[in-house]
Amino acid sequence: MLVQHYPKVRWQYEQNCIFNERTGTASGVNGYLPLAQALIERQVDATVFNDLNRLMVLPRPIQSHDAFQALSLIEQSSQLLRRLHTLVQGLPAERITVGSLAGELGMTERTLARKVREETGSAIATYARRIKLSQVSERLILTSVPLKTISSELGFSSDSNLRRMFKELTGLTPAQYRQRFARF
Repeated sequence: MLVQHYPKVRWQYEQNCIFNERTGTASGVNGYLPLAQALIERQVDATVFNDLNRLMVLPRPIQSHDAFQALSLIEQSSQLLRRLHTLVQGLPAERITVGSLAGELGMTERTLARKVREETGSAIATYARRIKLSQVSERLILTSVPLKTISSELGFSSDSNLRRMFKELTGLTPAQYRQRFARF
């Protein structure tokens, strides 16, 4: 409908937060925190922002499924896990590899894998997948956005791939999960 009424506008439905040289805009449940983060990070670095976030943003109610317990950014105790968490949340799922994460964090794949296993008891790939699927969980619980849109926004290669991974982790399809835990 909007596209028909405003054909000259470059609509970007797949993104919840959009910046250009002069302005930034956000929408939806997950849009305003990244907008605020970008403005705050102009003055302080990402680590300081994460500490501010932990102090100022009220934690969401406890996740509804055991697979996502203690996985929110606010609950990450170490700087490495907070940096990793922020990085994984910002990357499209399809582009998350141990190599890309290690490179962004300035360490070797082996060192990253060892540190994450020591701190979480999980392999780095498993931990990163849980973080990304936790984002899916939040959107399923807090919005009525179709799974296809969620999959596209978070950069999964396909809806079926997302469904398979989500069911492997939770034992529920995304539709069953939403039906059981939705808060709207």
